[in-house]
Amino acid sequence: MVAAMKSTSGGLVSGVGTDRRVPGWAAGLIAGLVRDGVVVVARGEIADRLVAVRSERAVNATISELRRLGWLVGLPSKG
Repeated sequence: MVAAMKSTSGGLVSGVGTDRRVPGWAAGLIAGLVRDGVVVVARGEIADRLVAVRSERAVNATISELRRLGWLVGLPSKG
């Protein structure tokens, strides 16, 4: 499981509180998470959302890159 970002009146902010730019390939994915108010998201939901935005990116690569960029934070929970 990973914690997702949140939306503020000033724009999108990651869970760690630092402003982050949205990569073009992730725009639809991040917009959907923010729109739906997702705080915690599992790998399966990331996979479903990638399909929904017609992305062919691999789930693990997507999660790794979004973690690197500060959009997702790993949690000690599984499931």
